[in-house]
Amino acid sequence: MWEQQVELEMEMVQRGADKYRAKLGEARDKGEMTSVKAFHQKVEEMVPQMAALLKQWLTNVRLKRGQVPFAFSRLNNLDPAVVSFITIRTMLDVITDPQNTKPGLLTIGDTIGRELEYQARMEAWRAKAPDVFYGVQNAQHRATARHRKRVNIHQFNKLMRDELPWHDWPVDIKRHTGLRCIELAIQSTGAFELSQELQHPVGHRRAGRGRKKLKPQYIITLAAELQEDLMKRLDADEMRQPQYMPTLMPPKRWKGVRNGGYYTPMTTQRPLIRFRTSSGPLQREAAMQEYDALDMPRVMSALNYVQEVPWKINQRVLNVALYFWDRDLATAGFPKQATKPLPPKPDGMDGDEELIKKWKRAAAKVYGDNATRLSKATAVRTTLELAEKFRNHEFYFPHHLDFRGRMYPIPTYLQPQGNDLARGLLCFGKGVRLGEHGGYWLAVHLANHFGKDKLTLDERVQWVVDNEEMFRRIGKDPKRNREWITETGPKHYWQALAATFEWVRALDGGDEIVSALPIHIDGTCNGIQHLSAMMRDEVGGAAVNLIPDSVPHDIYGDVGGLLEERLKGINRAGGAQGHKARAWLKLFPENGKIPRSLPKKAVMTTPYGATREAHFNSIYEWLRENYEDRGRIPFGATEEESREQKKKLVPWLVGHLQDALHGKVAQGKLCMKWLQDTAKVVAECDQPIIWRTPSGFVVRHFYGQERFTTTSTLIDGKRIGMAVRGYSDKLSVKDQLRGIAPNFTHSMDASANMETINRMGLDPRGLPITAIHDAYGTCAGAMWTLFDSVRAAFIWVHQNDVLDDFRQCCVRMYRDHLLATRPDLDWPRAAEIAEETLPRIPARGELDLGPVMDSKYFFH
Repeated sequence: MWEQQVELEMEMVQRGADKYRAKLGEARDKGEMTSVKAFHQKVEEMVPQMAALLKQWLTNVRLKRGQVPFAFSRLNNLDPAVVSFITIRTMLDVITDPQNTKPGLLTIGDTIGRELEYQARMEAWRAKAPDVFYGVQNAQHRATARHRKRVNIHQFNKLMRDELPWHDWPVDIKRHTGLRCIELAIQSTGAFELSQELQHPVGHRRAGRGRKKLKPQYIITLAAELQEDLMKRLDADEMRQPQYMPTLMPPKRWKGVRNGGYYTPMTTQRPLIRFRTSSGPLQREAAMQEYDALDMPRVMSALNYVQEVPWKINQRVLNVALYFWDRDLATAGFPKQATKPLPPKPDGMDGDEELIKKWKRAAAKVYGDNATRLSKATAVRTTLELAEKFRNHEFYFPHHLDFRGRMYPIPTYLQPQGNDLARGLLCFGKGVRLGEHGGYWLAVHLANHFGKDKLTLDERVQWVVDNEEMFRRIGKDPKRNREWITETGPKHYWQALAATFEWVRALDGGDEIVSALPIHIDGTCNGIQHLSAMMRDEVGGAAVNLIPDSVPHDIYGDVGGLLEERLKGINRAGGAQGHKARAWLKLFPENGKIPRSLPKKAVMTTPYGATREAHFNSIYEWLRENYEDRGRIPFGATEEESREQKKKLVPWLVGHLQDALHGKVAQGKLCMKWLQDTAKVVAECDQPIIWRTPSGFVVRHFYGQERFTTTSTLIDGKRIGMAVRGYSDKLSVKDQLRGIAPNFTHSMDASANMETINRMGLDPRGLPITAIHDAYGTCAGAMWTLFDSVRAAFIWVHQNDVLDDFRQCCVRMYRDHLLATRPDLDWPRAAEIAEETLPRIPARGELDLGPVMDSKYFFH
């Protein structure tokens, strides 16, 4: 397979280059080449040069007697870095625009003048009425730069022109200002050249007797050195972005952190560990050197085992997907491939502010829908293309890790952690005989994907048995019989179809069939499971199935129930608060019963540091998905009235939701607070917090301060860095505290993940496994092995006191900091102070983790 693998990796590089060239062409056609990384970097490098010369010129003008240049009064009121950024960006965009084959000096000068006038207008608006200004910007945070500019000009003319008052720059002033900026850019950067060239109109004959000679026109071009530099950068960027795909042979085993996964030099640039950009360059390099010296055998064993699992394409699912896609049926999660036209402008709209507003809202929704549709269509198209490419091959997924130890496949789109379509198209390359119990798990899996995952396991199996006729009907002709495309429950269309095909095959073939379909089990809010285990919390543990029970507990439903009780009690009390409660209860037709989907995201993200603002956004998103996207108005009689009511009702509900949530995860939140308090003390050290997880992975927790080498400002209503934007190697205390609780929890689930994989690897059958952080999958015939491995791994992770281990790491770190900064301290006294200063671990409960082995619904 070696030659085919080398060809495939060369194709990955070529695909990446083709995609990069397409983006380059799109930017060139739009006249926005400075949006391309190579050009943008060059702009950032040249801005300080021009800004320094502009400052010098302004100073000289102030000191010099005599006539003041026209451009001075305009440029004197703007930030030199902003002026430089706009000038160089505009020059590069206009010069490289294919519509301007030979851009004239006056054309570029006029364009720069207009851009600077626009910037001055926005600055004046922001200074006069910042609340209004930022309100307009926040309302269009997803808009393109062009659309943002049009909206800003319209809103400025409508709201602020008479308030300032604002006087437009005269045409000659704009031109003089632009030309002065061009002069300064040429002098300071050496990147542009001014020359003269005769400009003959199309069809014009040469001048002869009696004909007036054409005067040469000044044009601006890129200097040869700049052109060469940009071409080198573009060529390098083109080769740095391969489109990673699966491999045809088992991936190269990871032995260190710098070389594994792929084989050829073209595709081995990606290291084993993916660091945050906020780590800072020196921190990242220091981390790589430290990881080079570390021995992490359990980590490498699990990682190599996962990436050596063979996969293949589920061809029956692929055929159905291609049928739906080729006919643009826009069902089963597929978007309509064609964009929707904008709504027609209603008659008599001119001058009618209400009609204009209504049309603009409708048009904005279409714009947003088309952007979402394009993104989804690209993902579907690419996934299907890759599935067709690997249709007749066995293949593998190289993996790497993030800085917390979580595993991720390197390929995109078609991969085991992908969306419903990607996972529905994949099955293991090697299966396991169904055996006596495999059919049971296959039925559970099928019921889960039809939205029956809240039933007991036996009830799920019975539901599948009772619906045999439907499954046979779907299996025979899924194109006509579309019961698998259900709009209720989870949207697992393609995984449901794959499970249906396998169930029908099992009905006909019995226990002896070899099944390669991945059967998945998920943890019950796994973050809270880990927090409950750390705190030995009986209440939280019971809510997330750490304690055996005959029925599954649903923490999302439990929190929804507590919230429902609160709202009904407030409603009975009446008054203004009762009115708010009643407005929410009216949304829930089933006797005021709150659906579990409402609090789900808030509950799910709580262990990972979700803020009040995040809960606020999750409620807004729930209203949009369940009401507004379906053409329904949640509150009031009109859209305008509903928008106004949401501003009051959503924050009110979030407060009660947090109270309900606290009733279930009080100990977990206490643990998160303790982690933050501990991190706050050791932040004085200005160093990463380092801890080793039970699996042996070493986590380096460090968030650097964001920095700009020169300045930043608002351009087109967006904050833009005027020079190189990056992160320093100085600690950001705010980000360090915000990230510690979620990152520590993630490091524990990553450790449980690795231990589960290693335990599965002990089975002599060489069982396949796939892992998605807090979800695992294997063949139906091996599910009881996975069932036990997941539970044993979780208990193993928490058999030691992971919070005390973390605290001891922090004590040692703070002790060493004291020794380095306090010459008056000896080692024993420094250790004593560190021990006294670090906060004590909160009191914990009496939860026994042993019975997790018998908890049927811990993962189900």
